[in-house]
Amino acid sequence: MWLKHQPGSKTFYPRVSRGYCLSLILLANVLGIYCDLFAPRLGLNASFDPGDIDQLVEEDIAHVSLSYHLLSTNPIFLRVEPADPNIAEVQNPKVFTLTPTNDSSSNNSLEVIKVKGVFLGRTKLTFSTANTTAENASVSRDAGGAKIVIHDTSGGGVAHDGWTALPYTYDVTVIREDGPLNTAFLVSIIVLVVLANVAMGCKVEIAVVKEILRRPLAPVVGLLSQFIIMPLLGLAASQAFRFDPGTALGLFATGCAPGGGASNAYSFLLDGDVSLSVTMTLISTLASFAFIPLWLFTIGTRVLYKDQGVRIPFENIFTSLIGLIFPVLIGLLIRWKRPHWVKTILRAVTPLMILTLIVILSVGIYANLYIFKLLRPEVLLAGAILPNCGFILGGVAALVFRQPWKRVKTIAIETGLQNTGIPIVLLQVSLPKPDSDFAIVAPIASAIFTPILLWIWFLVRFIRKKCFHKPNKPPKLSTDDVDMCDHEVEGEATLSQTPTHSPERSYGAHCPDKSDP
Repeated sequence: MWLKHQPGSKTFYPRVSRGYCLSLILLANVLGIYCDLFAPRLGLNASFDPGDIDQLVEEDIAHVSLSYHLLSTNPIFLRVEPADPNIAEVQNPKVFTLTPTNDSSSNNSLEVIKVKGVFLGRTKLTFSTANTTAENASVSRDAGGAKIVIHDTSGGGVAHDGWTALPYTYDVTVIREDGPLNTAFLVSIIVLVVLANVAMGCKVEIAVVKEILRRPLAPVVGLLSQFIIMPLLGLAASQAFRFDPGTALGLFATGCAPGGGASNAYSFLLDGDVSLSVTMTLISTLASFAFIPLWLFTIGTRVLYKDQGVRIPFENIFTSLIGLIFPVLIGLLIRWKRPHWVKTILRAVTPLMILTLIVILSVGIYANLYIFKLLRPEVLLAGAILPNCGFILGGVAALVFRQPWKRVKTIAIETGLQNTGIPIVLLQVSLPKPDSDFAIVAPIASAIFTPILLWIWFLVRFIRKKCFHKPNKPPKLSTDDVDMCDHEVEGEATLSQTPTHSPERSYGAHCPDKSDP
């Protein structure tokens, strides 16, 4: 009996046999002595130097020293393979014969594994052997993560193709080598964003902004659409397509970006409220200093990067945002203190921006050809979904709050058209490699698809206006109207008021020209 109830007591008292306890203790000691004597003698102690491969440049070869101490009567055949051969490959030999080590020897045997970087990314080296089973292998690692201890208990696990995988992997990170062209591309992007922000600040009229903010409903709807709808869209798309953490963070950061300066031009072309567009672009750019770090700190670290060993450097993000937003304040200050400088600055900024765009579209593309390999169909689809759904949902939000049609169009444009230059600069400067290279792929895909719907909208509107919209013809004049026009032309009479039979029409504006046939 393990438990015995004592009559009249409210508690149960355990009652354990002393002989049973002694038997358990004796059995445990015997089993412990057996494990200590035999398990180590059938094991392999191995360590790697370095503990992992970090920052291996493409096409370079890293040498990994495998030091082992084998206590066994038979050799162990160890095979080393990359989990993703598109990222890294193991040079010959790929199979090593690990010979038994003398029990009394304290020296370890040594082998060298050659790993070549193929393409940027993260992968792992996997290990398999012919006589150690995965189901019965006991693996432990030291504090540095470079040493493994494998105990073969000969459990008879099932091997695949004559090999049995070992429950241990070795981390490999492959990066791109930054050259002068990559530096030129990054500098060009920074210059373009800075010049665009200076120009935006110079073009803002504070009086117009104040007038718009006197009725703040439209700017508030636009701000909430930009910094709530768009980030959630980016998060949903990244989770739906199951992107790697770098690409997912890039798409999410694109959704967190403020409105772009091109939105003002599209608002003009599509007959939107240009004053509201300028105001919303200014507000969203300034507000991004708070919203981008907030979203990245919450969703970025706790959802997208929760399983990664990479830390998002928020101090770098704050520094980059200050450098990108400060030019807007400079432009506003120039507009306020030196308004006569504005025309000169805008004339100088325009050719510089054109030159920078040429550099980006030529040198930038050549220096970043790897991006075309990463622009997989699902990345392109996500890049198209983000801005176009932003246009639709931004317009729907404006309609829900009963905004006029011109403002509905403006809010839709401001919501979907993101300043993709900001996440590109932010992620390139802030994240370590290769995450920074993966992260800019999604903003570039979004930038490719953003203007397509807007240009289709503009062309449909233009064709409809030119081909199907009939101009209002002047109404047909009566005999009295013609007589009155004759009097006006000849100077015999002056129209001082509208005739009684057509009180809403001014005849003088529709009098026919006598020279007309």
